[in-house]
Amino acid sequence: MFSSTLDEVPTKTLTHKLQYNHQRIEGIKNIIAISSGRDRVGKNTIAVNIAVKLAQIGSKVGLLDADPNNLNVSNILGLKDPYIPVSGGAKGERFEPVNNFGVKLVSIASLLTVRSI
Repeated sequence: MFSSTLDEVPTKTLTHKLQYNHQRIEGIKNIIAISSGRDRVGKNTIAVNIAVKLAQIGSKVGLLDADPNNLNVSNILGLKDPYIPVSGGAKGERFEPVNNFGVKLVSIASLLTVRSI
């Protein structure tokens, strides 16, 4: 049912008229965005399942959870300590993603200084 390689997965590139300053992100080949205007419809579950499957077939996968209100993606990935370590000096500071199941995760909720969990 699932393809064993990415070459077997049919792809389609969607373009939009309003991409004025569209720039490629260096080192990023593909971006999959999952969104909905409704809550509790399975966006996190779908995103994690796609990310884990892509990692299982050998892709390098990063997942950005942009929801500042919860750590659901971290929970689904089984991360007990999803808080992101910082590396580098004062000018070279950067966030290091946490990793589980071959998926590197950065969660906006884990970056917040005030946590309500």
